[in-house]
Amino acid sequence: MAGGGRILLETVRVTKYFGGLRALHNVSVKVERGRITGIIGPNGAGKTTLFKVIAGFLKPTSGSVVFEGERIDGKPPHEIAVKGIAFTFQVPQGLPSLTVLDNIIAALGSRKYRGLGFLGVRVTKDVVSEAYRIAKKVGLEDYVERSAGELPLGLQKRLEIARALALQPKLIMLDEPAAGMSVEEAEELKQLIRELNGEGVTFMLIEHNVPFALDLSDYMYVLHYGEVLAEGKPEDVVSDKRVVEAYLGAGYAGG
Repeated sequence: MAGGGRILLETVRVTKYFGGLRALHNVSVKVERGRITGIIGPNGAGKTTLFKVIAGFLKPTSGSVVFEGERIDGKPPHEIAVKGIAFTFQVPQGLPSLTVLDNIIAALGSRKYRGLGFLGVRVTKDVVSEAYRIAKKVGLEDYVERSAGELPLGLQKRLEIARALALQPKLIMLDEPAAGMSVEEAEELKQLIRELNGEGVTFMLIEHNVPFALDLSDYMYVLHYGEVLAEGKPEDVVSDKRVVEAYLGAGYAGG
């Protein structure tokens, strides 16, 4: 895990209501540059809502989101992506009928043309070369001519990360990256995240697979009923009595 130090992203007392339903309440988290920050918690705790507020898909009811010292809450997703925040969905959101390489090329276009993909990017040799380089970085070089929709889930998750890397992100937010994966696939994905983090990519991840998150994270937050229940080093968080009682259960043994 790469070293950090400076705050890259911070949410300050973020609150989000959907009508009369409170999804988040005064949620303050910090993500250090070069670190992996994990967020765990039960279903309905507000984890994905928080990610969508950060990425610009939702506007907070109150509070702020600060990225590299600039307030970004309320900005549209494409502007936030251009600033350096990439968001990957729990269910892969690629273009299933296109090849792996074309999916990455489209993402390269999105970086410059606000999500227009092929409508904006000029597919030059350099663009194709960059797309192939990204495919190789995530272990997809043998699948570049395959349709994205034909890939098994583990490889589709890798393609999600490849599309994120095409945005040249400073922060990649992963929404349950290990969901639906076999133990072997999850272990391979964990190694990929570690490698990219070692190259300087900052990660923030939501994960129900607690051992997966525990093993990867440098720092961890626990959300419960839309509030931060606990935070700290992963080993301290998962042994916190409040976390055990509210989420993990008395039988949790750290793996």
